[in-house]
Amino acid sequence: RTFDSFDLPFGVIAAGFSPTPKAPVQIASIETLKNRIEKLHKPDLLVIDEAHLSAATGWKKLILHYRSIVCKIIGLTATPWRLSGDGLGDIYDTMVQGPSTAWLIKNNYLSDYKVYAPKTPDLSGVHSKIGDYLNNELVTAMDKGSITGDAVSHYLALARDKKALAFCVSIEHSKHVSAQFRASGVMAVHIDGETPLDDRNRAFNAFADGDIKVITSVAIFCEGFDLSSQVGREVPIEAVILLRPTQSLTLFLQQIGRALRRKPYPAIILDHSGNTVLRHGLPDDDREWTLEGRGKSKQGQSCTPVRTCPKCFAVVKA
Repeated sequence: RTFDSFDLPFGVIAAGFSPTPKAPVQIASIETLKNRIEKLHKPDLLVIDEAHLSAATGWKKLILHYRSIVCKIIGLTATPWRLSGDGLGDIYDTMVQGPSTAWLIKNNYLSDYKVYAPKTPDLSGVHSKIGDYLNNELVTAMDKGSITGDAVSHYLALARDKKALAFCVSIEHSKHVSAQFRASGVMAVHIDGETPLDDRNRAFNAFADGDIKVITSVAIFCEGFDLSSQVGREVPIEAVILLRPTQSLTLFLQQIGRALRRKPYPAIILDHSGNTVLRHGLPDDDREWTLEGRGKSKQGQSCTPVRTCPKCFAVVKA
């Protein structure tokens, strides 16, 4: 849809699409491309979206293949960070940094924001593995009626009627959260990888129309979700509800990024995970990105100390 809006001819390499080999641009998923790599002509340019995932096994094999046949490669990402702490320098040669989030907000390319952190969850019984929290222990810590009840009450107090995405720990957790919203009179739906496409499309359009206020999920919307392109008209996501603690700076920034698309009023970030206060700081902190590795000890550290107002729960720079 985005290529159509720029009148750029393209083909789609995917099951169910007729090949259009003469089109100057071909769009494909990584999974499809790596399975057809030997059948395709060498491109002049390979563009990798969400390039922080480039080190994943299938992605890296694909990229290194195109490097070996001397194809120019550009990787695009808002968050060039690997959870392991390793860099991306074994895949890419040079990093060209675009404008910072703070600059984009100041110059009206991204929405301003307000962060509220009513409570931070107790994760004392949750262990870590491979740089992030163990999911089964995280479910036990977060899938509680008291935490979900706080999320609902603070949505009603601070973001009532705004279009909100809630990020949860598991499918069952997400279903519980959506059910508790509905029980409180807020129309909410859960979406996961098994949700039929027609049901997804209906939910997105009802969300855009304001008939659904909250969509809960686990990882469906963490990267690259564009509501406006899904429904064919300009509709911003107005709020995010963070119910998934994470040590991954990438995951944190991708989640809050869903609400930062341009609009004339601030996005609302309701943090019930401790991600802003305890781990990662604010969306527009000044972060230094590099292709070099950064020790695991630095993974997820907040760049700027923050404080939480004891009355309204707003999070501000200290």
